[in-house]
Amino acid sequence: QGATGTFENGFGNITIENSDYLTKAGNYMAVIEATSDGQKEIGMAWFNAKTFTLYVQHDWNQMTYGISDQMNITLKGYEKISGWSGSEPTGTPKNLSSAWVQSIEKEGMWGVPYKKRSQLAQMASICNANQCQLLLNLTGFSQGSYNLLINAEDTSGNQVEGYYWMRVEVLGIRMPMKKMD
Repeated sequence: QGATGTFENGFGNITIENSDYLTKAGNYMAVIEATSDGQKEIGMAWFNAKTFTLYVQHDWNQMTYGISDQMNITLKGYEKISGWSGSEPTGTPKNLSSAWVQSIEKEGMWGVPYKKRSQLAQMASICNANQCQLLLNLTGFSQGSYNLLINAEDTSGNQVEGYYWMRVEVLGIRMPMKKMD
């Protein structure tokens, strides 16, 4: 229901209409049933629906934090991304009103939230036009790598999800790189 498709020689496209089934941004699974020559086949397809695009700007030099640091990342909203200029997208800006970390998973503990939004009391976002600074105090985090599910809301109340990876360390030890001739 709510989907149409065309197929030829075993290949095709399916269009899912914007309907009551897609009430918010997120990951969805579609169960697809196809019939050909009296034979029925069932398959699945995963897709991500978005009301707008959230770009989580990674500072590759600052993805590792100390156990009492403050994480500070930049989020940008776009109605549509039309291209890339270096490592940044270009396109039609989408004004943001707020941003927050919805949940955090510690790597190796998949499917089990390390912390939920309600447990992140020292979190704030500062938004201006299509950009938000998301601040999170990491006091109380244990050493390890984390995946963050980030939500942002535009000025019309639409929400979208994005992801961020970070590492928290008590002490970082790095091996010096030797220049090869």
